[in-house]
Amino acid sequence: MSLVFAKNRNRLSHNAASVLVVLALAFGSAVAPAAARRNVNPRVIPFNAHPYGMTYGEWSAAWWSWVVGIPAATNPILDVTGEFGDIDQQGPVFFLAGSFGATVERTLTIRPGKGLFFPIVNSLWWLPDDLPFAEFFVEVVLGLDPDDFTDIELIRLVANEHQGFDELEMTLTIDGVEHSDLEQYYTDSPAFVVPDTAFFDDLGGIMDEDNLSVSAGRWIMLAPLSAGVHTIHFTVDANDAFFGPFALDVTYNLTVE
Repeated sequence: MSLVFAKNRNRLSHNAASVLVVLALAFGSAVAPAAARRNVNPRVIPFNAHPYGMTYGEWSAAWWSWVVGIPAATNPILDVTGEFGDIDQQGPVFFLAGSFGATVERTLTIRPGKGLFFPIVNSLWWLPDDLPFAEFFVEVVLGLDPDDFTDIELIRLVANEHQGFDELEMTLTIDGVEHSDLEQYYTDSPAFVVPDTAFFDDLGGIMDEDNLSVSAGRWIMLAPLSAGVHTIHFTVDANDAFFGPFALDVTYNLTVE
């Protein structure tokens, strides 16, 4: 789900190819080329569509606003059974969570007609807490002048670079059918405000009040599932010279009724 608590701020080595990627992604949403955005996964709503009136990037901001509003004790990211997966679910889209690097299997019941939106792997960066690191990263690693960027541009650079793994393997299987070309679902979010909430307070109060944030990652929007039982399984096995290794394995057993 997220690498938000796996930020390694001390390692300076980095792959030059990744630097070129982050520069290409620095401004505006990181959208794959049109040729790569063909819908090879019929159950997944195309990346360049506007499902339920918003872009993938806008839905990623809505997802973060949802998840950080739930205290750690009942937060779906930390949930290992699915017991808390239906908290604060509103509107036409049902949000699913990943994990902070754990293997989990969750069981949920959802109403029919709901789209499903979830991250395979993502991260969240915010102001003002991450600004010193962003300035350091841009100057020391990218060799650029931080003064040439606004604060939010610096955070966007780091958010996208955090997803520029040197090695990344992702899988997504729905009802036994493996989906492919998952990289096409990469996006960053518009800048959005994440308020100081119980979730971050419970994890050490690492955010100040009313933080301007940017998320980046690989996201999936599924069309509504038919009535009955379904299984969604996604995995990540990643490593980056700067941020280090990350892995997760998440299974959802869903009953639509």
